[in-house]
Parts: sequence; structure tokens; C-alpha cells
Amino acid sequence: MPWPELGRHERLALELTAGLGLTALLLSIALVAGWFAAATPGLIAIAIGGAGLLPRPRHRAAVPPAAEPPWTARITALIFICAAVACAGALAPVTDHDALSYVLPIARHIADAGALRVWSDQAPSMWPQGNQVLLAFVMKMGGDRLGALSAIEWLVAVGAISALARRVSERPEHVPVAIALAIAAPVAAFQVAAAKEDMLLLAATAAALFCLAGPRTAGEAAAAGLFAGIAAGVKYPGLGVALAVLAWIALADRGQRSRHAVIAARRARRSTAASFAS
Repeated sequence: MPWPELGRHERLALELTAGLGLTALLLSIALVAGWFAAATPGLIAIAIGGAGLLPRPRHRAAVPPAAEPPWTARITALIFICAAVACAGALAPVTDHDALSYVLPIARHIADAGALRVWSDQAPSMWPQGNQVLLAFVMKMGGDRLGALSAIEWLVAVGAISALARRVSERPEHVPVAIALAIAAPVAAFQVAAAKEDMLLLAATAAALFCLAGPRTAGEAAAAGLFAGIAAGVKYPGLGVALAVLAWIALADRGQRSRHAVIAARRARRSTAASFAS
């Protein structure tokens, strides 16, 4: 997708959101198939093959940036610096009650067994989804700072919110204000090092909304469906995001509502099916 209005950090955030979601999807497929132990070589091969299939960037006419006060860029940079500083807590061990009760135990079981099982100590909360599979992969690779994953997802979420704010704000100087309002809630900062799925859910939701706020094209509909499917695969409440995205596309795109809705539905189904199967 071109998205010429975005800064590099915003584009990178959207790409990382898609990358984390698709990595979780591939790991979930490997888990269901019983190939989780061999997931690392498979991911490396897919990454190398995918990089070779990427289309060469086309030269496009430069889009002049919208006029904005000089302080806007400085405030935006300060917000991202503060968001990065908040990640320092990810260096400490995870202390979140929910994460210690079922998120990390589920991930540990997956990492140890290399396959999906029903474990007696987790029977009341047996719902492994995308983020637990990512955590299991980190454990399998020997990582012990599991809050680092949610810290990365936090930075990705801030970037996705920034992209959404840039697309929907009436004036460029409103962008940093919108970002600050979105991430200033204490509940957001509390989740930074919690090793839970909420930050990736936030990033995927913001990315889907970004696509819905853009032009009514098949590409935007497909991207919205992809991000909505990632949201549904990360956490069960994300299913509401996916349904809302499909409903919006079906109702808003009057000219090609059926085609765009089908495209979005296919992308959403592909990006979440394996997570629900697991």
C-alpha cells in the first residue's frame, strides 16, 4: 500500500503489526500441525522467500508534506521518547496477575510440549491465541524477558495510533494531541510490560480503523480485513472488531460493497482461522 501521507515510523508500525499477526498465524498453523519444534527454520525460509517476492518500489511523485507548526514534530518526537522510556519496565520480571495465572503458563506448556494439548492445570482457562503462541516461541528460543514482547507491541500500537490520527485529524497540529489522549490512560501504561495481548489488539484495531478512514478501494478493504483478522486472533474481544470492520465496509461502500466486503472477509478469515483452531 502506498500511504504517502505517513511518516516512516507510522508505516513501520503498520508493517510490524501485520508482521506480528502473520507470524502468530504461521506459528499457530505449525502448532496445530505438530510442527512447532521446527517453526524457526520455516519462519526463516518464509521470510527469505517473501523478501525475494516483494515488488520493487516504484518511483512516485513526491507528495508535499502538509504545512504544520514547527513545534508539532518536536512534540510528536517527545511523545515517542516517553513511550520508549515506559518500556524500561519490560526489563523486570512479569508481575501481572492474569499473565502469571494463565497467559505465561499456557505459553510455557506450548513451548515445552511443542504441540497443542489440554493441560489439567489450565483447563478452566484453556484459550491459547496469537500472543500466547508468540510468547511460547520466545520461551522456546530461550528468552526470559517476556515483557519485552508487550513493550514492542506497545510501541507498535503508538505508531498505529499516530497513523490513524494523521489520517483522520482535520489539521496536522492535532496529531500529537490525539496520540497523547490515546496513550495517556494509566491502563495503557500498566499493560506495557504485562506480557499480555492487549497492546497487539490495540495496534491491530488502530490499523484497521486507519484503513477504514482511507479511500474506498479494494486494497484498503483487504488491509482492513487483514488487521481485523489479526485482532480477532489475538484476543476473543477482537472478534467484535472484525465484525464491525466487515459491517462498516458492507454499509459504507455502496458502489462496490459486496466485492469489498468479500475481500475484507477473506483476509480476516485467513488471518484468524488458525488462531481459533488452536
